[in-house]
Amino acid sequence: TWEIPLEEAGNFGAALDGAYRKKLGLLSAAVIRESRERLKMSQRQFAPYIGVGEASVKRWEHGALQDKSSDEVIRLKTDADYARRNLEDLFRKLGLEMQDRPERQSVFIERRPRPERPPLYWKSLVVRSAASSN
Repeated sequence: TWEIPLEEAGNFGAALDGAYRKKLGLLSAAVIRESRERLKMSQRQFAPYIGVGEASVKRWEHGALQDKSSDEVIRLKTDADYARRNLEDLFRKLGLEMQDRPERQSVFIERRPRPERPPLYWKSLVVRSAASSN
C-alpha cells in the first residue's frame, strides 16, 4: 500500500497525468494553451477552429485528457511542420509525389463598390483566375 500525504496529492496527480500523456504521446495542457495563444485566439475562437465545443478546450487546458483524434486535430491545425509531414505521408500512401499536386492558381480579388454603402462597408468580392485576367 502506498500512502500519499494530502498536501502532495495534487503534485502526484499532475505527475501521473504527465506520465500518462507522455506514454500515449498526447499534448500537455500547457502545450495546448500555448498553441492556441500562438495563434492569438481565445478559447471561444479556438474551439470552432478545431471543431469542438469551447468547454472541451477549457477542460483540456485545465488538465482533462483529450482523446487521440482531438490531439491529432490540434496538432494539424496548430503546427505547420506536423501538418506538412502529415501531407507528405498522405501523398506517399496515395502513391503520389509532392510535385504531382496541381500548381496553385493565382487569384486576384478586387473590391466591387456597392453604391448604397460607403467604401468602408464594401464586402462584395469578385474572384478571377490569372487566365481570365488577360
